[in-house]
Amino acid sequence: MPFFLAALAAVAYLLATARIARRLVRARAERPERDVHTCAIAWCGAVLHAATLWPAVAAPGGAGLDLPATVSLAGLALAVVFGA
Repeated sequence: MPFFLAALAAVAYLLATARIARRLVRARAERPERDVHTCAIAWCGAVLHAATLWPAVAAPGGAGLDLPATVSLAGLALAVVFGA
């Protein structure tokens, strides 16, 4: 199940990135306005990312912050900060 959620999060992030890139290329002369649908897709990706990361971080014996979990947590923080 975590792999499925991680795959859905990656697809959501890629879809949001493609939508942002398309808008930037199309509206090069003017500043593109904020797209609500793209923000919603990015937030869905962040929620799925957090759901995937939760079992690794909130382990019963304490937080399991090994290198992959820490890098993933940093990526999630960046997604939340820039998706807001």
